[in-house]
Amino acid sequence: MAMKLSTRKRPERSDKMLKESQLKFSERVFDDNTIKTLKYLMNNEIFRSLDYPIQHGKEAAVYRGTAIHDGKEEFVAVKIFKLEGPSFQKKLQYLEGDKRFDRPRGKRHMVKIFAKKEFANLKICQEAGVRAPRPIKHRDNVVVMEFLGEKGVPSGLLKNHEMKSPKKILGEVLEDMKKMHGAKLVHVDLSEFNIIMHKEMPYIIDVGQAVLLHHPQSEEFLRRDLLNVLKFFEKNGARMDFDEALKYIRGENVN
Repeated sequence: MAMKLSTRKRPERSDKMLKESQLKFSERVFDDNTIKTLKYLMNNEIFRSLDYPIQHGKEAAVYRGTAIHDGKEEFVAVKIFKLEGPSFQKKLQYLEGDKRFDRPRGKRHMVKIFAKKEFANLKICQEAGVRAPRPIKHRDNVVVMEFLGEKGVPSGLLKNHEMKSPKKILGEVLEDMKKMHGAKLVHVDLSEFNIIMHKEMPYIIDVGQAVLLHHPQSEEFLRRDLLNVLKFFEKNGARMDFDEALKYIRGENVN
């Protein structure tokens, strides 16, 4: 079965994006092993088709997929970690001391570990009540998760969102950072580029590199995340003291 993108129910605003980006998205994404994994997920009715690309990066690409559950059509997000993409060697530091995962045995194995890590961290977020995509299924280098969008159109990133109440949204982001910290998890790369605004609420995404609190650099990562978040919101009219915000995330008393 040939793997190709479906144009079915693609939002009009995505037409141009697909025409200009399809080759770039497909590059190094649909290798033979990935196609085999996607076929497995489709044959097991996790989703029925890949509709169009939502987002791409050097290490992974995200597609909207269509699924049928109880006779009802639903959308999912399908994140494919590129087996033929750039090396994940620089991310080895994010596995330090994490006994949930095997020691990588080569590049492809490392890619699959980070897909597994994303799924595991999404589950932690879900159990902690953090606003993040609900994890649905993981296999090899593919993670299927909740689609954040309305009427099939994906919700946009915080960096592009016109905020009516930046102070309120900042408070929601800090609340989720607090919940993650309470679940002993630190995002590591949190910024306006890794937060989706869905139904006027912020959702944290891209948690594959997130580390547990016992990681030797977790404090450094937490401070960097918080600094990125506070800088962005200060530019948008919502300011909060760094130390006060840090205490809040840690669950310490704030005077």
